[in-house]
Amino acid sequence: MLGMNYAASAQTPGGTRVGIKLGASLSTLSGTINSEAHMRGSLMVGTLVRFKPSKQLFSVQAELNMQKQGANIEYDDGQREERDPFYFNVPVLLRQYIRGPLYVNVGPQLGLRTGSSKSPLKSTDISVVGGLGFEAANGFVFDARLNYGLLDIDNDPQTQSIRRQLGFGGLYNRVAQFSVGYLFGKK
Repeated sequence: MLGMNYAASAQTPGGTRVGIKLGASLSTLSGTINSEAHMRGSLMVGTLVRFKPSKQLFSVQAELNMQKQGANIEYDDGQREERDPFYFNVPVLLRQYIRGPLYVNVGPQLGLRTGSSKSPLKSTDISVVGGLGFEAANGFVFDARLNYGLLDIDNDPQTQSIRRQLGFGGLYNRVAQFSVGYLFGKK
């Protein structure tokens, strides 16, 4: 019995920890008009704080991630445009450990776009985030997630008018993110 308790506690995460993360993302825009949006890659860097898990192995993790999002747009007339706004994303995730170091997470994310106020994209974005990962005993974390934009980010009055007239939906961020991180402190 003692051996089983030790094995179970050795696989469960410890107290509150802070960390850093680095990764890559693939992003696109859903809902472009008279064009095709192609995925674009970007680097992502961030910080995180993972609060001490409960006895039921739930924890909350808050992050600040910096990355470019957007898409490579190809219009019907052959013209091309890179839309690569820089975002500060703040996800707050509920994490459930499912088997030792494996976890799933889900939660909301606030995105703040930096750059010109005359951009064709709004300065804020709201997404829902979901993913899975592995938190090793030595502090390394491997994470894969999807960010699904919920807020229409189209800020161009002309395309907004076209969308209303034709009954089209909005313009939304879609991002797949892969990262490796490290949690500092004792397990």
